[in-house]
Amino acid sequence: MKFSILLAPLVVLAQALQVSAEECVAPLTCERTVTLDPSPATVKETCTGMECTVPEGDASWFCSSHAGKFLIDYPARVESGTGLPPGKKEDDYAKCIYSKLEYTLSLYNCRDMQHWSCDDCLYAYKYWLCVTTFSKCAASGLPADPTVKPCRGVCNDVVRK
Repeated sequence: MKFSILLAPLVVLAQALQVSAEECVAPLTCERTVTLDPSPATVKETCTGMECTVPEGDASWFCSSHAGKFLIDYPARVESGTGLPPGKKEDDYAKCIYSKLEYTLSLYNCRDMQHWSCDDCLYAYKYWLCVTTFSKCAASGLPADPTVKPCRGVCNDVVRK
């Protein structure tokens, strides 16, 4: 009897490791070169195989909101030439990363939280994950130009919840 009680946490740990072992296929990223000399430092990005476009997401995509409106309604830097709708590879990557957090939270008792629920945490994380996976293109619309970072409120919301 005591032996089976000791094994229960090991089974949960093994399941968590199995989920963690699942690989999420990351979309292409731009190669970043930083030059420190001469001052001031400069950053140059080379973005081969990337384009700036508004992703063609619909309600079936992970990064769609609960109301069916796609969260990413701006030109974003996405991988091109994948044979998929623009942004689908990035959406699949965000969904894979999210599923790992969702599984980890399922191991905890979220009812003990005073101000926020696990659903609040998951929604804030989903929004943050989507806006950081779909980097907003600069006004020029060129993939090699630096992207616009999400506002601090998005990041702070994840930390709060």
